[in-house]
Amino acid sequence: MPQSLVKIIVHMVWSTKDRVRLIPIDIETRLYGYISAIISNNGGPMIIAGGDADHIHILVSLGKADMIKLIGDIKRETSKWMKEIGVHKFYWQRG
Repeated sequence: MPQSLVKIIVHMVWSTKDRVRLIPIDIETRLYGYISAIISNNGGPMIIAGGDADHIHILVSLGKADMIKLIGDIKRETSKWMKEIGVHKFYWQRG
């Protein structure tokens, strides 16, 4: 039976709004775990994540998932989560 396999590996990078250093080092591991769960819910694994207090890098492997929707989900959900854990003025950059 013929089949088509698709594997897309994407390196995503974005910063906090105005590159303000809002990601405390003591919550980075939890933040990346939260992002990993969002990616899993969108159909793929997170390969690795890292960054600094003002930006993140995420390497993701996906099949035919909608990348724009995934990025929107990650940015929206993590912004909400950061505010819930006490980083009240947290926002990602636009776009």
